[in-house]
Amino acid sequence: KNCGRQFKFRYIDGLKTLPNYDPDNPLVLGIALHSGIERNEKEALAEYAAFFPQITDQHIEEMMKLSALIDKCRKILPEGGEFEHKIEYGEFVGYIDYLLPVAENTYDIFDFKYSNAINRYRTSGQLSEYKYFLEKAEGKKVRNLYFLLAPKISIRRKKDESTDVFRLRLKKEIERQEDPQLLAVDYDEDKVKEFLSAAREINENPRLEIGSMRLCKWCEYFDFCQKGEK
Repeated sequence: KNCGRQFKFRYIDGLKTLPNYDPDNPLVLGIALHSGIERNEKEALAEYAAFFPQITDQHIEEMMKLSALIDKCRKILPEGGEFEHKIEYGEFVGYIDYLLPVAENTYDIFDFKYSNAINRYRTSGQLSEYKYFLEKAEGKKVRNLYFLLAPKISIRRKKDESTDVFRLRLKKEIERQEDPQLLAVDYDEDKVKEFLSAAREINENPRLEIGSMRLCKWCEYFDFCQKGEK
């Protein structure tokens, strides 16, 4: 929906890209945060480090941030739920980060995000789609929908700053960091209809033109698409 050309490269052509070894790779950080909430900090940091062929100071600093967040996230998540609950309904396959029973055949849904984009998630249709498909597939009733939002810290090392001095400043920033929060969102049937309509249109008539240029710099196919590099 965002970019037909990206959709073609990824899902029609099946083009693979080289791994992104940036220390702040959002996918790797997100997976590590999920692992920490589900299991523990030690396993999460080991999983993060194992992805990279070499660990630099920047990787260690990202692990410092993760260490500070994981325990806080675990404390605000109610106990007794199931991690990574798989939903299958027709062609839809999804994974609920955390499914919590709250009454007979009644559940709350939680999704974990390592992000500061609170307003974006207030209007997201993701959890509405999970509720719709879970109730269709399994007959479960869903009571509440929550995003668990873990805030990111973004500070840069100054040119004349030593590693020790920067890490002291980073520790102070971590101490001042806002705590993770649970953001409750309302079920929105219109969001589900939009999702179903878009999926149907893409399957029946995939549009292959390029999408919004402002998103291109975050695309894994940017150099291939815009510069012709292979």
